[in-house]
Amino acid sequence: MWQTLWLRAKQRYGEFLKKLFRHSFLSWQRLGFHLTLNHYYEPVPDTSKLKEELWTTQSELPGLDMKEEVQVELLSLFAARFKAEYDAFPVEKT
Repeated sequence: MWQTLWLRAKQRYGEFLKKLFRHSFLSWQRLGFHLTLNHYYEPVPDTSKLKEELWTTQSELPGLDMKEEVQVELLSLFAARFKAEYDAFPVEKT
């Protein structure tokens, strides 16, 4: 019986939060916040559940060929074509 009451209360609380979220979404948007539900269907991960080693360990990128030589060539091409634009970009706010 206790477990049934607990599950009902938990379900009602979840429903309340969803309604609150739906009704307050536009208000948060106006304030500059974009809220997403913390749910496994959402594309934005819950970063609190990710292991710390994800941020501290450098990946070997298995299965990916980064083609460093091609990347350096592309960067050189951009530098040759667009360097003047980069140099003219204002450092201070305009």
